[in-house]
Amino acid sequence: MFDHLNAAGPLLTSLVSSPPDFVTKDGSLKNFIVEYYVYTASISLISIDPRPTTIIFLTPDLTSQAHKLVESSYIGQLCGCWLELLLLIPRIFDFGRRSLASESSATNPPFPTADDFATFSALQMQILGFNTYLLGLAPGSDVALCGQIFQQAVHLYLLTCLPSSRDSDGPQKTAVNAAIGHAFEFLRQLSPLSRINTSLCWALAVVGSCISDAKLQAELRQRLSTMFGVIGLGNIQATAAVLERVWELPAEQRSPWVICKVMQEHEIWISFA
Repeated sequence: MFDHLNAAGPLLTSLVSSPPDFVTKDGSLKNFIVEYYVYTASISLISIDPRPTTIIFLTPDLTSQAHKLVESSYIGQLCGCWLELLLLIPRIFDFGRRSLASESSATNPPFPTADDFATFSALQMQILGFNTYLLGLAPGSDVALCGQIFQQAVHLYLLTCLPSSRDSDGPQKTAVNAAIGHAFEFLRQLSPLSRINTSLCWALAVVGSCISDAKLQAELRQRLSTMFGVIGLGNIQATAAVLERVWELPAEQRSPWVICKVMQEHEIWISFA
């Protein structure tokens, strides 16, 4: 999959720089292709160990084109209203690379610097500033609920790349628990029978990997089982398998950043996209 992403990137860069009516007169197909690539590339990063990785899937041209879609209040076929959040994932991935590397070896410059604090603050502000109401979506609609679940998942992805998130208490841990609680609040409002659940595997994997409470684990396990029974997609079942392996780890080791290791160790090959 990653080889395909690497190969497709330059081709898409050429495509997005072509005249607006090169693919379709209204540009809708070009928009969908950009959405598809951004969706697949950003969601797939969770399967990669960030420490030895220097790979860049999203070029400036593709990122710029995706931001234009966000500015137009684009509602996509794959990413609904949360394209804005997906564009933050590669930036969090890069930030997490520095944070995680600092735990095992010295980083240059040392982590955290003043720039790291500024980066974290900017990312968190953008995540928390995401608002489905500004996109004109009806409160409680399936697309709005999915967007709100993704918002909490992306926030957890950012929070858990810091070592302090694994402390037994403190403001960071409180923020993690609050994001988990909000994610479940929105998830309970979304019917597990809805087709839009096919878009939730990444978000549920991220949220689930942060859970220590046995009751919440059981609730998510049943949710995924129901989704698989209704929709039948293999990535839903594989998401459940990944989470079961994550939950076998000590609580202090659980986070979205161990998912790539769990997948490798247990040979669970899955695309969350």
